Amino acid sequence: MKSFEDLAFHCIPALTESWTKPDSDLTTRLNLWAGQLYLEDESAYHHLCNFLGLYSWQPKEGDNIQPDGFIKPEHRHATAIANSSFQNSPVPYLKRLFAARRKGMDYSPTHIGKILRGRLLSGEDFHKEDVGPAK
Repeated sequence: MKSFEDLAFHCIPALTESWTKPDSDLTTRLNLWAGQLYLEDESAYHHLCNFLGLYSWQPKEGDNIQPDGFIKPEHRHATAIANSSFQNSPVPYLKRLFAARRKGMDYSPTHIGKILRGRLLSGEDFHKEDVGPAK
């Protein structure tokens, strides 16, 4: 199945040659709102976590991370996550949003399901043949 990440699937009228894929911020926000459960690659994972204020690395001693993976603004130091605009964890809201969209169907084994449960993803999660968007 073709990935829809580039927003170029079935466009009417046809896209011009000069058209380019939207920036990753817009793609991240659209994917969240649309309820996409799988991420394109590890780069998209880190970008999503930075946007949401969630950790995406193996924590070190002294890292102040909430159980859902959120890092409060006062504990963000010189990392990409420091640019997140969330002051409070978006995880409870996103859990309700995805649960409503899935209408009771389990999404916990998906990339988003793991992220919302505070689990770290690894490169291995993006290379499994049986899950995620096809390239």
